[in-house]
Amino acid sequence: MDPHVLHFNSDIRLDAGRADSHSMLEGKGGLKLVGEIAEHPSSRELVRTLNERVNLAVAIGGVGIWEIDFHSGQILFNEQMHVIYAIGVTGFRAQVPPDTFGGSFAEWVKVMHPEDVPGVLEVVSRFKENKGTVEFEHRILRPSGEVRFVRSLAQVRCDEQGHAIRAVGTTVDVSEQRRLAEALANEKERLALATQVGGSGVWDADIKTGVFLWDERMHAIYGLQPGHFCGSVEQWLSIIHPEDVREVKRDWEAAVAQCGIYTGEFRILTPGGQLRHIRASARVFAGSDGAPLKAVGINWDITEQKLLTEALVSEKERLALATRVGGIGIWDVDVRTRRMWWDPRMHEMFGVTPEEFGGTQEEWGNALHADDREKSMRLWTESMMQNRVFDSEFRIVQRKTGEVRHIRALARFVYDEQGNAVHNIGINWDVTEERLASKEMRRAKEAAEAAERTKSEFMASISHEIRTPMNGIIGMADLLMDTDLTPGQREMMAVIQRSGDNLLVIINDILDYAKIEAGKVRIHEAPFSFEAAVQETLQLLGPQAKLKKIALHGEIDPTLEAELMGDSGRVKQVITNLVGNAIKFTEVGSVSVVARALSSVDGTVTCRVEVRDTGVGIPEKMHPHLFQPFSQADGSSTRRFGGTGLGLAISHQLVELMGGRIGFESWEGNGTMFWFELSLMYADGGEMASTVHDGDPVTWTVREFRPLRLLLVEDNEANQRVASLLLEQYGHQVSIAGNGLVAIDMLSRRNFDAVLMDCQMPELDGYETTRRIRAGEAGLLNPHIPIIALTASGMPGTRERCVAAGMDDYALKPLNRKVLTNVFHRCGMTLSKESLASAASHSSVAENLAPMNPVLDPAQLEQLGQLRRPDGSSLLREVASMMLAEMPDRLTSLAEFYRSERFAEIGPLAHKIAGSCASIGAVALRKRAQSVEHAARSERWRRMPELIGLMHEAWMELEVELKKMI
Repeated sequence: MDPHVLHFNSDIRLDAGRADSHSMLEGKGGLKLVGEIAEHPSSRELVRTLNERVNLAVAIGGVGIWEIDFHSGQILFNEQMHVIYAIGVTGFRAQVPPDTFGGSFAEWVKVMHPEDVPGVLEVVSRFKENKGTVEFEHRILRPSGEVRFVRSLAQVRCDEQGHAIRAVGTTVDVSEQRRLAEALANEKERLALATQVGGSGVWDADIKTGVFLWDERMHAIYGLQPGHFCGSVEQWLSIIHPEDVREVKRDWEAAVAQCGIYTGEFRILTPGGQLRHIRASARVFAGSDGAPLKAVGINWDITEQKLLTEALVSEKERLALATRVGGIGIWDVDVRTRRMWWDPRMHEMFGVTPEEFGGTQEEWGNALHADDREKSMRLWTESMMQNRVFDSEFRIVQRKTGEVRHIRALARFVYDEQGNAVHNIGINWDVTEERLASKEMRRAKEAAEAAERTKSEFMASISHEIRTPMNGIIGMADLLMDTDLTPGQREMMAVIQRSGDNLLVIINDILDYAKIEAGKVRIHEAPFSFEAAVQETLQLLGPQAKLKKIALHGEIDPTLEAELMGDSGRVKQVITNLVGNAIKFTEVGSVSVVARALSSVDGTVTCRVEVRDTGVGIPEKMHPHLFQPFSQADGSSTRRFGGTGLGLAISHQLVELMGGRIGFESWEGNGTMFWFELSLMYADGGEMASTVHDGDPVTWTVREFRPLRLLLVEDNEANQRVASLLLEQYGHQVSIAGNGLVAIDMLSRRNFDAVLMDCQMPELDGYETTRRIRAGEAGLLNPHIPIIALTASGMPGTRERCVAAGMDDYALKPLNRKVLTNVFHRCGMTLSKESLASAASHSSVAENLAPMNPVLDPAQLEQLGQLRRPDGSSLLREVASMMLAEMPDRLTSLAEFYRSERFAEIGPLAHKIAGSCASIGAVALRKRAQSVEHAARSERWRRMPELIGLMHEAWMELEVELKKMI
């Protein structure tokens, strides 16, 4: 074989070694193909045709062909090699200009990239030895300095002895493929990182074949097992939600056509039926010819994010609705620039349009009410400096209407990393209506309190007004019963007595209940004997049971003898109500009272009192209503037995005030059992015996009457005369002290059984006098003497004030036999031989009172007319004369006290005038005096001239009537 011929196959060969031609170039650089068939003329045309086809294929494919002669070192390039290297064609041995290639191996090395030369030389050396096919890749440097990547494939030819004599190879420019490969590698690297961080799935696609490749994450996102995606566009589109397919397909095809970026969001339906939201992003790469070649992209599941976004949108809509419905305005202040943003509700609230609002904090401050501006701005600054919530309320003045609105504000500050406030975000809402309602509520509360005060004053006043005529009725009846009467007259007087007593019980019930309802009743705890409280109550009610021929039994647990802490007066009141009711509703049979100790724990004993009767019983339908006010078993009970129906309601509330329980059991027609329980502490902290013994039945007797030595402490001469004469008619000895100092002196020198103490006196009033007596200033004769307060005031708190001063009890003026009987008995004394029976008697209905003169009370005048001094002179005339002498000076002093602003003296003087009026029944003047007293206590000074003037008018009318009496 010719060593200069490189055979491509058995038929066609490249002739490069003829002596007459050293160039393979012919025409435009085409290869000269010769072969054995070239010897035949008929085949020359075929050779020419084949030569053209080969050259065309090489040119189209961009393939460069080269040959190295290992002996000469010469290299032959075809035309495409010069194109790849961008060098001219001048022949192998011609002078090589800068842009030409001379055809030597050394010159070839020069156009290689310096960094790749060692590698290429090593490859050439290796394939000379291996004598096989070698593929290698390296960079070249074009004359312009451009770097290109080429890939070469070479095959070695050997002689008959097996020595390598030449190498023939091909070279193609792979720069574009390398660039594309690197771009793809970088893209894949970025995608891999993104998928690793964001949980995304990665895919790539061959645009020409339409085949997609998915990673495992892509399969998981689409709900497929790995390998179950066949790689077709059709399968991918089939998983996409039908409503989204059209848009996805359109956008994908547009990205492919433009070799651009694809982005989109769509829904998919997994094989399991799950609806998922997908976000996709991809890049389409073009080949060297500009046509789309490859695409790489990622998908990630944004279902959770989508749901969260939808929830946030929904929440935002609800918040917007709430702010609209609630009238809440939202604002934001840039603390550094003081620029302010308002939402529409803020503009509406402040009465400006968005165009009218300048958007500055200063403008907001100008909208604030002048009286609130400085305080609000100071609070805003303090909140910012102290990093706390701005919580404020202020008034604004709407710009257009001038209307004042009350605004509530809440805001928080936002701080940067350096701790500087940058934003203040908050809300406002209009609280004008609430403030107006609150103001109206305060007014209503004040009005209610004023009404309550008026009610209390009215109850105090009306108690005087009612008791005054009752005093006349009962007092005269008492006095007449001590005179010589015919049997018929005595019977009629007994009816009058019982009627008056019943009416007083009704009045006292109503007043007590009114005080409880007003919350004026207080429980005053002090050491007392529970046994004694029960015993004394039974003694008081014994005569009442005797009159009805009813047996009254009592059993008291002896373990209750120890002193307990409680309000003995209220305990007695409850027992009195329950036993009194039992006696009233029992016609035949008995009433029994059992008092026993249930238990004793930690210094506290639980006492139970049961009151049983054999009376009419209570219908079951009335059980739920029994402790309600004005409630009795039925209307017939009221007609038959009388009463207000308040006794049980009062008892119920008193027991609850003392922390106890009250209840009952009843059988209609077979009697009733009422009970109450109280837990009381031992006064000395001791314990009762652990075993509760059955006590012997308690017995009680009416104390034997004896005359009492009484000290009456009263500064009003008229009241002195009336009270002393009333008491002396019952056989008692009465000494009079005009003030507290005289009383203390008299007590230090003489023994007395009791003191009747007026509360309002000059120099030393009754309260201070009592405190001094209890402190021992009256000496050792009478430190514990019973002291009974005398007062014309029925105001709530009077009893409590008396007890706090050390008094044992109190009685309301004007005095009468019933009042004195009750208060004397509570203090362990007897007013008269008949006092217990008369004090406990009741009748069914009180008779109507005679009409009262608007100036003087006829009943009181009649009672005073019956009272005679030992010499037979009328007490009424004497009292009238004293009032005519004293009253003008007192009224003058009252007016002078007001003019000289000696306000503290007005109330006591008015009280004294009212007391004088009570003694003679001067109802009109007394009412005016009480009005002045109440106004002074309430410090209503502006009405004082008017009230004093009304007193003068009442006195002028009274003066005329009094002068007629003397």
